[in-house]
This record gives sequence, structure tokens and C-alpha cells, in this order.
Amino acid sequence: MTTYSPGKQLKLDTKEHIQPYCDELEKLTNVTKIDFSGNTLGVEASEALAAALAKHKHTVTEIDFSDIYTGRLNTEIPKSLDHLLPALLEFDNLTTINLSDNAFGLQSFDPIERWLSQAVTLEHLILANNGMGPFVGARIGTSLFRLAEQKKAKGKPSLKTFICGRNRLENGSTNHLAVGLRNHADLKEVRLYQNGIRPAGVAKLIRGMSARLRNLEVLDLQDNTITASGADAIAEALADKWTSLTELNLNDALLKPAGSLAVVKALPKSLVTLKLQYNELREDALKELLRKVQDGELPKLTTVELNGNQFEEDHADSESLREALEARDGELDELDELEEIDSDDDDDDDDETDADRLEEDMDLDTLEADLGGKLEEQDQAVDDIAAELEKTHIEDVPEMEPGEILGTIVTQHDKVDKTGVIADNHSVGEVATIDTDHADSSHHTPKVVGHDSFHLGHLWKNSTNDETHETKKQDKSTEYSEANEYPPSIGFGGNSLHRYLVKGEA
Repeated sequence: MTTYSPGKQLKLDTKEHIQPYCDELEKLTNVTKIDFSGNTLGVEASEALAAALAKHKHTVTEIDFSDIYTGRLNTEIPKSLDHLLPALLEFDNLTTINLSDNAFGLQSFDPIERWLSQAVTLEHLILANNGMGPFVGARIGTSLFRLAEQKKAKGKPSLKTFICGRNRLENGSTNHLAVGLRNHADLKEVRLYQNGIRPAGVAKLIRGMSARLRNLEVLDLQDNTITASGADAIAEALADKWTSLTELNLNDALLKPAGSLAVVKALPKSLVTLKLQYNELREDALKELLRKVQDGELPKLTTVELNGNQFEEDHADSESLREALEARDGELDELDELEEIDSDDDDDDDDETDADRLEEDMDLDTLEADLGGKLEEQDQAVDDIAAELEKTHIEDVPEMEPGEILGTIVTQHDKVDKTGVIADNHSVGEVATIDTDHADSSHHTPKVVGHDSFHLGHLWKNSTNDETHETKKQDKSTEYSEANEYPPSIGFGGNSLHRYLVKGEA
């Protein structure tokens, strides 16, 4: 078993920059982990690395690509991901990937979405501090649902770990996240800390997950806003569904006194670690926790964090709790920042709860059915396109006489309908007369008749004269400098169109 890492803080822009590390990787055998974290990868370097990774696609089980885009433009990141992530789909045993601390945001999510929906070997996904926001969070949920469907179809184990903290997921992501997560039946660890999720979103997420998940062992919702209404949902899950939970982290989550008490009352016997700092937890919850420990209702509990709550530092129950935990080689944290109870504090959370509503409170079964239907439609669309493409072929442009019709282009950049044929309102037109004045030495150049606003390299417009049949350059023509800006089925040699997709016989 071998772990490969090139070191840290390398700026790898080009193939030449990364080649020495690719060569090192090439020499190794039985590599199980590849760690490029803390380096910064350019597009060209990413392409070279993707090729080098292929040698180890049968042995690698873990990849760390955290913090690999420091100083990179947001236009570079998706191009890099387009090289790296598809390569990982070829790995037979890749179960763990860490993509944390990369500024993905909305502009870089497309390649992640495509990859995640198909990464059927994946069991542990770490996506922390990626600047996602609620819209991307919802798309992650959708991708997780699609991944679950793919795993079921191929007999692969479900996701076991999902870490997605510090991503501003907020309430807007919770409908889709709940659907995505609850479809991974063996999910054991969920960490969604510091995401700005409010009570209604917490309740939606917890009730959605607990409706299906029975094996959860770790739940981390630190630094979200839970209050009593969210705490009630957590308490329901703890008491009845999540009886195998070993770690519960609700630090700095504003449970409020009533919410804190509800959670403590529901703690399962399996619990080992409990974190309830800064939650306005009061004496009644402290007393209940001590009772459960002393009465053997929490026989495995060894680590408790209660600092920042609302009881006296030298309270007899806190001292008794510390002694009880130490007797089992456990510990209670230092209680050096306890708060006084504000006389104006009101434990009635109704006003806050009423004010917090999901903008779109979806029925999760309906949402899941809708997502499943869309997935089936997409699969059918792919089948339809494949069937239609069987009727098409790609050819080199043959030697033709000026004025001869070559065929009809049936694909145009992103203007393709689900049958694979250009929609009528986006039709480019026929490939028509040969532009003999601008053909290169190896190919005649057919011109495109149609759209004034859609330019293929130099777009040439037919200004037919019955006597001369001249072809003139269109005034609005645009010259593209990079091949990847052309439509996918059109290739260029200089300004000469020399490959194209035709329907039927040319």
C-alpha cells in the first residue's frame, strides 16, 4: 500500500511543470492514495495529471484534491475539473475523495454535477468550504439522488459519509438535500456544520433523512440555527430512528432552553460524544443529562461539551457530571464562559418559529418522484439521440464541384433538441456551394447558408448571382481563435470546414 504526494505549495501550470511528478507516479506500484492537496493546478497540468492517474485506476481507493485551486481564475477551475473528474470515473475502487477548500461556487459546479451523478464506487464524499450557496446545494442533493439510483442499478454500496460544511447551503437547499441523502440507506456520517440553515430547514432535513435512514452514527449541525422547532425534529429522530448514533454535535446552534431539554431527553444509549456548547441550555437540561448518566441510560457517553450555556460554573450537577464521566475515563469540557440568564429572555420560540418558513416547502415523496421521472426522461432522451445518430455519419468533405449540395448539418453547438436534430427555429441551413476562392490545398470549403448571428469560423454568405455565383464574406462574420469554441461536430483547418455531420447520404 502506497500513498503518493508531490509535496505542498507547488504552482503547476503546464505539462512541463507537472511532468516530474507524473513520472514519479508512473514508477510506483500498488498506489492506494493520491494526495495533491495544497498545490495549485492549471488546466494543462490537470490534463497531464489525469492521464498519469490512469495507471493506478485499479488500486487507488482515496484521492485528496483539497485546496488545489489557490490563485486560479474561476474560468480555469471548471476546465481543470473537466479533465480530472471524468478520469476518476474509470477507477474501480475509488471510495473516498476530498474536494474541500476549493472555490467552486456556481460557475464550476457543472463538471462536479456530471461526475457525482455517476461516481458509483464512491462511499465517502468530503465537500467543505467550497462557496456553494443554496442553489448549488440543491443541485448537490439532486446529484446525490441520481447517484443513489445509479448505485442501486449497478449493485454498489450506498454513500456512507457526506461532509458538506461551510458552504452557505441555507434553507433553500434542504428539500433536495433531504431527498438525496435519504436514498443512501447505509449513510453513517452527515456533517453540515456552518451552513446558515435555519429551524424550518433543519426540521425538513432531519425529518426527511430520518424517514429512511436507520444506521446514522454521526450528525454534525454545529453553527446552524436550530431553536426549539428544529430541536423537536432532532429529538424525534433520536428517540425513535437513530438509535445507533455515537456522535451528536450541536454546538453553537441556538437550541434554546426548551430545545436543549428536548434533545437531552431523547439521547440514545449508543451515544459516545455529545457537544451542546452555546445553546442557552439551562439547569433542567443539565440535571436530566446527569440523571441519564448516573442511571446507566447513557453507558457509552465519555465526551461532553457544555461550555457557554446558562447555569453556574460551580453548579453541583456539573461537578457531579464531571466526576461521573472521569470515572469512565471520559471528560467534561472547561466551563469558563457560562452565561447568565437574561431576565428579559423568553423561552417562547413561537415568534421566531413563525417567522421562519421554507420559501418552497416541498413534499419530499412528490419531489423524489419528479426527480425520478426526469431521470427516466433523460435516459430515454439519450436512447433517442443514440438511435438518431445511428442514421448519421461523419465524413471528410469530398472533392465537389462548385454549386453541389453536400447535405444538411444536424447538430449545432448547444441548439440541439432531444432527438439530436436541429430544431426548426435554430436551423443553420444546408451546406451548399463550394467556396473555391478560399478552399485550402486539401479541402474545398463548403459555406453555411442561414443564420446571420451564428458564425462558424469565418461565416460565408451566399450572394448568388445568376451569372457569376460569387460567394462573399459576410459583414458580421466572427473569427474564433480556439478550436474548442467551434460547435462539437464541426472541425476547421485554418478557415476551411473539412469535417461535418450529415444526415443520410452526402
